[in-house]
Amino acid sequence: MRKRNVFICFIGVDGSGKTTQAMKLEKKMKEQGIRVKYVWIGWAPTIFNPVIKLCKRLLIRREKIDETDYEDFTAAKKKFLKKHFLSGIWMCYVLLDYAVQIFIKVTIPLLLGNSVICDRYIYDLLVNLATRYGIAPSKILRLARNKRLLSIFPKPTFVFFLDVPAKTAYARKDDIPSMDYLIDHSNLYSKLCDQLRITRIDGLQKSEFIHQQLSNLIFHYLEK
Repeated sequence: MRKRNVFICFIGVDGSGKTTQAMKLEKKMKEQGIRVKYVWIGWAPTIFNPVIKLCKRLLIRREKIDETDYEDFTAAKKKFLKKHFLSGIWMCYVLLDYAVQIFIKVTIPLLLGNSVICDRYIYDLLVNLATRYGIAPSKILRLARNKRLLSIFPKPTFVFFLDVPAKTAYARKDDIPSMDYLIDHSNLYSKLCDQLRITRIDGLQKSEFIHQQLSNLIFHYLEK
């Protein structure tokens, strides 16, 4: 049946249903005999990880803050990265580190002929750079339009933004730092998706209904 592989990304705030839909779709595709790989690709430092951990400990000690306090910890990180050259260095490091992870987890499987379903992608990373590290949202939106930057990362066949109110997402998860955390993320996701014309999916719909809609769309694409 399949004439090509497909690269699918689910993006959105924590608690929006990304993982649920990604894993449902992976199961359905495997049942149809499609070679598909599910990948969680939220950013976590790999290169220079010990250095990042050390800086984090020093920041917490210097500012005398509790890491679990989202507002205080985020404010401290933003203050530390306020100087232009520091934020630039940090952003370059994060993007480089993420590109290496993408190459290993996404690019290689695609080159080997697999379809890939990503739980999070570069768009989620850009949102996190703004909300967690104080990179100006206007700069993030410019980066999202930068064709040279985006050419480093494989272009998805489909990107689905699972859109849910912050209040709903907060009720679904018990490990979200605060409501403000979700509101900050939701606002920027909305702007990013409008700018890039990313497909919005109403995350308040029943999970099985969303799955069926997405499955129909993707299998129709594969059968063309």
